Amino acid sequence: MGFWEDRRPTLASWPKRIYDWQELPAPFRPALEEWIAGGMPPGNATYIPKLRQGSWAEEYAAAWWGDEVLLQALERRQVRQARLRGGGLSVEYQVQLLKCTVTVHGGEGGPFAFSYNKVKEDQLAPVLSLLLGQPPLRPFPTAHPDPGGMRWLLEDSYGMYHICLLCYRLGDRLEDCLWLRHPRARLLPGGGKAECPEYFLARTGRGLAALSHDSHATRVLYAPWGSGPTLKLAGEGRRRALVLQAATGGALSVPLLPGQEDRAGEFLKRNSGYER
Repeated sequence: MGFWEDRRPTLASWPKRIYDWQELPAPFRPALEEWIAGGMPPGNATYIPKLRQGSWAEEYAAAWWGDEVLLQALERRQVRQARLRGGGLSVEYQVQLLKCTVTVHGGEGGPFAFSYNKVKEDQLAPVLSLLLGQPPLRPFPTAHPDPGGMRWLLEDSYGMYHICLLCYRLGDRLEDCLWLRHPRARLLPGGGKAECPEYFLARTGRGLAALSHDSHATRVLYAPWGSGPTLKLAGEGRRRALVLQAATGGALSVPLLPGQEDRAGEFLKRNSGYER
């Protein structure tokens, strides 16, 4: 059985900001004609080539204009599209090494997922911000607005202190949060061990976010109030978990170890049904 060998340079699969409309592959242009006629500059569009060369791989185009986002995926000469407005969408964001995958729930036609190299995520920042109901040019937070108030987390988990900055993409500050860690690392094939998985849940002024992190991946579920988020305890015994779920789609489950259920239950009581 043969394998398709990708001989392209690394840069060939990175997202590319468009500077001239001829740089955007032709199949993606028709859906943008109305926006282009309305004055949208090419810089509002990003082309995401195939992550791996091969006929099975998808390529994407993402564009924004005003408060709308247009996502397109091309596979086997067929283009799928999703025209979206943030605020009522739930968004799953996952990072595995340099691969980012974003799945949007709540638009017409079901979930829409696209992947890109994290090295060039700044080109997609306006798109991600709009999907989360934020202004397109809002910079991604790079520090806690109240470092002193989060010192407890810095002392307990240096890694999570920085990773949980992802929650600020949904809201400007954390109004409530819960951090849990599993002290026993899980075994990997071959006898190795993954780092202890950690979980972080947060309430911001605009909704709830849940985050899981280990050596394999970091995953975040953003559930703005408009997406109908719910928190619940599920399972029994050693399979007990605190689950964040959005009515529009998407869920993230936080497994609970003995001794963690009380803290999870308190967080649930403070935030179940909470909405502004």
